[in-house]
Amino acid sequence: MTRAARRLLRAVATGGLAASALALAASAQDTGGPRLTAEGAVRLAFDDNPSLVPGGSDSEVSLSNRLTFGLSNESRAGSLSLRVSGNYVLRDGGTDAEREFLGPDVDLSYRREGPSSEFVLTASRSERDVSDTFSILADPTDPLSPSDLIIDEGTRVNTNISARLRTGIDGPYGFELGVQASQDEFLETTNPDLEDEQTIGVDAGVRARLSPILEGRLTASVSQTDTDDTEETEERSLRVGTGLTYAISAIRELDLTVGLARIETSRTIGGSRTTASDEGLTFGLSYVEERPRGAFSLSLTQDFLTSGALTSLTVGQRLEQPLGALDYSLGVALTDDGDLAPVGRLSYAREARNSTFSTDLTAAVVPDDEEPVSTLSLGVAYGTALTEVTALSLSANFGLTRPLADGSDPERRVASFEVGVTRELTRDWGLAAGYTGRYAQDEGEESAWSNGAFMEIRRTFSIRP
Repeated sequence: MTRAARRLLRAVATGGLAASALALAASAQDTGGPRLTAEGAVRLAFDDNPSLVPGGSDSEVSLSNRLTFGLSNESRAGSLSLRVSGNYVLRDGGTDAEREFLGPDVDLSYRREGPSSEFVLTASRSERDVSDTFSILADPTDPLSPSDLIIDEGTRVNTNISARLRTGIDGPYGFELGVQASQDEFLETTNPDLEDEQTIGVDAGVRARLSPILEGRLTASVSQTDTDDTEETEERSLRVGTGLTYAISAIRELDLTVGLARIETSRTIGGSRTTASDEGLTFGLSYVEERPRGAFSLSLTQDFLTSGALTSLTVGQRLEQPLGALDYSLGVALTDDGDLAPVGRLSYAREARNSTFSTDLTAAVVPDDEEPVSTLSLGVAYGTALTEVTALSLSANFGLTRPLADGSDPERRVASFEVGVTRELTRDWGLAAGYTGRYAQDEGEESAWSNGAFMEIRRTFSIRP
């Protein structure tokens, strides 16, 4: 198989059909130095239930035009990556606007390294239809929240920015400072559970090597979350802690952390502003052992959330294999009310000569309106090269949110399935076509299913100034 075919296969299997175009244009040029990338894509799609509601909705034909520009630069001292894209959509049928511009979507990453220091800056902005379940399940490392699986009209705009400075990385002592901010905004939606939310936080830490085998650290963090709900909820969190890392041997390490968390929640109820405070103990005990083909870990932790204390016990292992890798961390979590739920992550990736396969399973417990919610997401992707320039891809995703306590929120399920063929017409031109299926169901209601088909042609090119 040629290098172009292998690149095409890897792009389709790991990034999906929509993300493969940029990889198609990336030739075997030398790494390092500035590079400019541009992509234009025209996509014609049909969906027989675009709103994904029980009983179906008016079918929709859409024509979308996406433009993407990228800039990357790598050097010995650091790296810079910037990607900006926008999507203009024309629709016939359905309930969404006949003309709509989604974007701009922005991804920025900057990294600077010194002799014993590091600075990292990341920023992102994305805009998508709320009824689009595909992007919700795209990141298995980010646990779902109950609002992620709500199907509604309108769009969701998500913005994130973070900066982190680390000093004394290789020295006997070091300092770390981080700043994070995020915003979730819903436009033209009707579901009252889709609430705008803004969060900002700062964390700092200092570490010192107390002996050749013992290292100590102190940490502190503060954050505030403002929710645009009927009660104008404000949540302020303060966390302080200390930790010790003990090197039992060259391959075995024991880590202990102890801390205190304080959460203040302010709400407007009956015309008056009230504030409630909760405090709880946090701790962690973990054991890590390096092995010839990976590492083994065992941990017992307790965190304190708005829903109360959450205690988790997990066991994990990373196994490196000639054609792939298996990484898992599986366990169980116990809430204050005695409810049990699975937590952890299982991922497996395999790359053979003519095919690739990957799967990710993530389980977590997250708070929602002071109630613990169990979340589960599963993603599976398979790709195979049919010829030197043609590849077949299959992908499936599943998401589940389930309240652990008695509450008004229902259990929600969403799923998606996609099969497609990607063909590299020339070095710069690519063609993709396929079928998409989506599924959604809220507890106590009928399920909804949609069928769709698409065809996309795109051109991509990359140059070095």
